[in-house]
Amino acid sequence: MNTKNKGFTLAELLIVVAIISVLVAISIPIFSSQLEKSREATDLANVRAAYAEIMAEANTGDTNSVYYNAFTKEYNKIVYLKQKKDGWTTKGVLNVGGITSDDPRWKGNVMGDGKCIVAYNMTNQEVTLTWNGLTLRVNYHWSVGDDNRLDASAGSHNDANWPCNAITDFLTATNGTKQQLTTAAITSASPTLQKGISEGYAYQIGYFIVDSDNNIIVNSGRRNITGSKENYTLNVTDYRDNNIKKQFVNTTYESDETYTYKKADDLKSGDNIKIAVQVFKVKDNGNGTAVKMSLEEARELEKLISVENVA
Repeated sequence: MNTKNKGFTLAELLIVVAIISVLVAISIPIFSSQLEKSREATDLANVRAAYAEIMAEANTGDTNSVYYNAFTKEYNKIVYLKQKKDGWTTKGVLNVGGITSDDPRWKGNVMGDGKCIVAYNMTNQEVTLTWNGLTLRVNYHWSVGDDNRLDASAGSHNDANWPCNAITDFLTATNGTKQQLTTAAITSASPTLQKGISEGYAYQIGYFIVDSDNNIIVNSGRRNITGSKENYTLNVTDYRDNNIKKQFVNTTYESDETYTYKKADDLKSGDNIKIAVQVFKVKDNGNGTAVKMSLEEARELEKLISVENVA
C-alpha cells in the first residue's frame, strides 16, 4: 500500500515558533532573577567572610595590619560585588554578623558592580557595613561652576571626548595637621595598570581641595602615578607663597602645576577640608589625549589612593 508522508504546514510551524517564543520570554526573566539572587548570595557570603576576617584582626589590635588605617583608626576591607543590579532582589531582612539591613550600622545602598566596606572603628568599637558603588567611577567627573565652586553631586560632566574618572565622595582631612594624599606604587599587584603602562599609557591624578562650602582652595593640576609611592601635602598653607598669594584670591596661577585659591585667607589651621580626586588615563606619557579607562583599571587605581598622617 502506498503511503504519503505529510510534513508540517506553514501555519503549524508558525504556531510552534510562537509557543516557543512565549516560553522563552517567560523563562528568561525568571532565569535572570535567579541568577541575580545567586550573585547576591555569593556577595553576602563574601561580606560575612570579610566581617570575620576584620573582627579577627581587630581582636589582635595589630596596627601594622594591612587592614588598619591609622588616619581613620579603623580596620577595614573592601569586598567587590558580583551582582549587576542596584538594590536587592532578595526579599526580607538581610543579616551579616548580627548587623541587619534595617540596622543603622548597615549604611548606603547596594549598587551593581559596586562594593561593600566592612569596617571596625577602634574609637567607638563599632562595626559598620557601607554599601555603595565603586569609589572610583569610570567616566565620572567633578564639575566646576562659574562661581569657582565644586558641584557636590559630582559626576555631572560626562564627555566622551575627554574621559575622566573620579572618586565620587570627598576624602577628608584637617588643614595644618600634615596629612597627605598618597598614591601607592604601581607594582605587580596591579597587573592591569602595568599592562597599560607597557602599552604606552600613563595614569595621572589630580585633586581639588575645597572648604566646607565647596569653594575651591587648591587645584593641584595633574601628576603621574608611577612605580614609586607619591605624597601630596593637604596642608593648604604649604601651597602659599607670599609673593603671589594676593594673585590667588580671585585668579588662577598657572605654571607647571595649577593652584586656584578662593577665600584663602578664611581657611585656618585646624579647619576641615575636603579633597575631590579624579584620575586620567592618557597616551604618550601625558602629552596626548585622555582615553577611556576600564573597570579593572579603576578598581586597581582606587586601591592605590588614600589619605595618611605624616609621621
